[in-house]
Parts: sequence; structure tokens; C-alpha cells
Amino acid sequence: MAETAMSAAEQRARPSTAQSRLRLVDRSVAGSVELELVELMRHNSGGLADKSLIPVLVFIMHWDVVARTIVREKRDPTDPFSRMPVSLTLVQEYWGESERTAYRQQSRFRALFVNEHDPTRVLAYCRAWDRALGWKGLAESKVHAIA
Repeated sequence: MAETAMSAAEQRARPSTAQSRLRLVDRSVAGSVELELVELMRHNSGGLADKSLIPVLVFIMHWDVVARTIVREKRDPTDPFSRMPVSLTLVQEYWGESERTAYRQQSRFRALFVNEHDPTRVLAYCRAWDRALGWKGLAESKVHAIA
């Protein structure tokens, strides 16, 4: 039997339909609302406590570290347009996590960001966050969202 990524309490707290969730958009989109990333996550989770959202913020931060270090090291220096995409396997290997843990973290991320395959676009929208503050800086970064 496959292990569920979220506890029963977390699943009950999630909104029942995708229409009630907010999705990230560019700030130029008409009707978008500016809010902190953690507020968007709280809304999409149905009101989970912040301590339940921290593992997702850490997963996003782990993705960012791999994107800024490993991926840049492995690209072709002779081709300025070459770019090796970040993958869950790269993140897992870099942080020394088991495959099961990596997929569980990705599942939690996707439960909060239903339109996102991975944290790449989330990080693009949070590009001004203070990395020195860690997950708290990421949580407080401003993003634009729309229903």
C-alpha cells in the first residue's frame, strides 16, 4: 500500500476544489493580489498551522540551492544558453535524502501549488527574498496571486 504524503488531518484541512485555490501570477496580471508566500500557502492548505508549512518552504529552499550551485557548475561554459534543469533526483542526491523522502516533499509542495510541477516558478516569483533569513525570509517574500 502506498504511503500518503499528507496526514489525514492535513487532507481534511485542504480546500475541496482547485477553484478555491490561489495560483501564482506575474504582478502585471489584472486582478492579482499581493500577499506573502506563506499566506498563499495557508490559503491553499485550508488553514494548516505554519509548522506544517515549514517542510514545504525548506523543500523550496533546497531546490533553490541546487539551482544556484550544482546546475550552474554542470552547464557548458562555452554555450551561454546551455542550462541543465533542476530535477528532483539532483535535489535528493545533493541533500542526501532517500528517494521516498524526496517524493513525499514534492507531493506536499504540489498539494499547495496545484498548478506547479516544481518550485522553479515559485522561486522566480520570490526572487527578492532574503536568503540570509532562510525559510522565514522565503515565507515573508511578496508574490502576486489570483483565484
